[in-house]
Amino acid sequence: MTVKIIYRTVKKNDTRGYLKIRITQNRRTTIKSLGIKILGTNWNDSKQVVTSREPNYKVINEKITETLKELSTTDQPQLAIKTSTKYIIEYYDEIISNIPNLGTKKKNTSIRNKFKSYLDSINLNDLEFSNLDINHIQSFFKYMLENGYSNNTAIDSLKKFRQFINKAIKSGLVYYTVNPFTLDNNKRIRIKNIKALTEIEVKKIMTTQFKEFRKKTSTLNRLTLDTTANIFLFQIFTQGIRIADIQLMRWNEFYVIDNNIIVEYTQHKTKKPMQLKLTLLTLSYLNERIFKLHPTFKITLDRLNLERERISENLNDYENKISATKNKDEINKLMLAFHKAQGEDTDYDVFKKLYDQFGNDKMLLMYRDMLNQINTKIYESYCDIINKIISSNNKNSFVFHFLRDSEFEDYRRGQNLTIVQDNRIKASRNYYNRLLKKIQEQCNISTKITSHIARHTYTQLLVNNDSDLITLSKSLGHSNLSTTQTYISQLPNKKVFDINDSLSNIFYN
Repeated sequence: MTVKIIYRTVKKNDTRGYLKIRITQNRRTTIKSLGIKILGTNWNDSKQVVTSREPNYKVINEKITETLKELSTTDQPQLAIKTSTKYIIEYYDEIISNIPNLGTKKKNTSIRNKFKSYLDSINLNDLEFSNLDINHIQSFFKYMLENGYSNNTAIDSLKKFRQFINKAIKSGLVYYTVNPFTLDNNKRIRIKNIKALTEIEVKKIMTTQFKEFRKKTSTLNRLTLDTTANIFLFQIFTQGIRIADIQLMRWNEFYVIDNNIIVEYTQHKTKKPMQLKLTLLTLSYLNERIFKLHPTFKITLDRLNLERERISENLNDYENKISATKNKDEINKLMLAFHKAQGEDTDYDVFKKLYDQFGNDKMLLMYRDMLNQINTKIYESYCDIINKIISSNNKNSFVFHFLRDSEFEDYRRGQNLTIVQDNRIKASRNYYNRLLKKIQEQCNISTKITSHIARHTYTQLLVNNDSDLITLSKSLGHSNLSTTQTYISQLPNKKVFDINDSLSNIFYN
């Protein structure tokens, strides 16, 4: 093993830089910073000392001497070469106490508790940073596997533990000649287990009449299975929105522009801004909540949907009969009959001339245009009612009834939650997932349904039904759905809106 102190600048023309240790062993070189910044002209490389022109040069040179002495007397490159007497659990507790975000605090606490349990299993109350070696790292991973944690959880936990150790190194608390994690050559492979619902399974949820399994109905916003199914479907068709963002969604995040209903919010997990365009399908899953605020809207919507249903049935019947009829004269008569059924009093000869000129496809386009017109009327009605809601006293209310408005009056998107608010979200999410399990059972779906599977299902449906997205995913070399999902979130809004329109149209008949 050869060791040398070297001077390096961050940028080429910097006048000040850092002293670092370069260790070469078995043809492998590792460089670690000493955390000392000096003027470049004050470093004597041949003598491995800082000249007297540098302030505190004596202290710096003593540290260099001490470091080189330690390295020359050890054959264990993983040994910490400088450390305080700080212990790992002790430092974890200090770090956790200063984390403002509850989610981040819980994740760090979880890893801390796993490592503490490991130490307890080997009769240690705590472990000094200097005593952390490759054996402890591998034993910690083995301990997690032997105590009920899944392979993926153990890998993720070890990764986060490594990040914590690196944080201690960067803070100057400890220096290793070689980070013990770099000596861990075990190849731990995550088991890919991304599950999603199929199109058939989604349609099962859309069409099933759910039976309530509870005898009594709570007076306090208890979720029914029908309501739960609607929220889950809303999740899927609004870009796989996370359940926390559903829980925290307020009416004041809606707005109408150019006859498009947009939801603009800040993601609870990532703090990144997002936009969603609501389609007729996704709006239909809001009906229960809208009717509660504006009961008369149900009358308007029922009338329009009845007209839409009539047009849709006539169109389907027309298409079926045309496809089943081979005789051209019979097709003419059927087309005339359907035309008259719509209230048109057209002369047969004129109608036949139209058919001869434009053909069957032209007439189909006419009927499909009628369906598009009624869909536009329905969407415009939603625009009007959303404008009324966001202009009323209800604009600051939650859209869905997971949480009480009174407990979140002071909360604004992007802020950190209080402990009480975080517990409310967690409790209602757990309850929601229990109801999704009942939906899974009643729909006879084998795949476990959870709030997060909506996110995977959204991506899978796009992959299955949008050829442009498939080409895009392959061209980028994406190997899993989560990568494609990340890219979707970065697409221009119009592209995302168009994709979502196409997806909703598959399910909205």
